[in-house]
Amino acid sequence: MENMQIERDKKDKTVEPPVHQEDFTTPDTTFSQDAKIFLASHDIGVVSTIDQQGNVHGAAVYYTVGFDNEIFFVTKSDTHKAQDILTYHQVALTVFDQQTMKTLQVSGNALLEQDKKLSEEIMHRILRPHLAGKHVTVPPVLHISAGEYVVICIKPKSYKYHDYKSW
Repeated sequence: MENMQIERDKKDKTVEPPVHQEDFTTPDTTFSQDAKIFLASHDIGVVSTIDQQGNVHGAAVYYTVGFDNEIFFVTKSDTHKAQDILTYHQVALTVFDQQTMKTLQVSGNALLEQDKKLSEEIMHRILRPHLAGKHVTVPPVLHISAGEYVVICIKPKSYKYHDYKSW
């Protein structure tokens, strides 16, 4: 009984939000200038999807940002994330920078990109070698043999941008 009270007390405690926090929800999300710069200055995030059983899955992806705030990533057509997106379009993307202690969480709907020319351009941007410190790496999707390459477009509905150094 005492343990239940301790657990309840832990849940009742609230944490004050960071001083520099943005939390926006609009049908056509436009990122603040700080959030836009943060998103554009990074290229790896975790995409979270929901499967048919209601389980949440996360996968690290390389991404790029479009002119109208869309976020694009490349995957293979037979991966769990691609199949989840075809079934339930809801996704979340989380980008974190350990050095600056900033994070951006984007929620939205994801669809297969249908524009062939745009898809080729996105694949060219993402499926290239990347410099990681002193090493050159390639996106993990290049090592996956689960179908054909597809480009996914995330249309943001809301986002939360946090600067945790300001706490």
